[in-house]
Amino acid sequence: MIADLIFYKENYGGDTKIPVASFSLWEKRAEAQLFNITAGKTEGKDDECIKMCICEMAELLYEHSKTQGIESENNDGYSVHYQNRDIKEALIKIADTYLSKTDYLYRGVDNEG
Repeated sequence: MIADLIFYKENYGGDTKIPVASFSLWEKRAEAQLFNITAGKTEGKDDECIKMCICEMAELLYEHSKTQGIESENNDGYSVHYQNRDIKEALIKIADTYLSKTDYLYRGVDNEG
């Protein structure tokens, strides 16, 4: 676990949306998404920007799971409207926000190795 519950509550701060009991689950899912977006470059890293990114991704994944993509619903005439937002695109945008000034998003060839 890169971003633990203490970091989430004390450093990420604000109005934490994820319940304490399920934070670990959403943190792991966010960490896996970030691993895929960065092609594994964040594995084993302990940077604050990575932790902040994971916390925001975890909240997005948690919120999306609660609504299951439903934006609004009306049972009077049964009408359901789904979000047009692609979750993967939103996760990439979060990663870009926190990691744009790092090499974690670089997809080119590393000539140093």
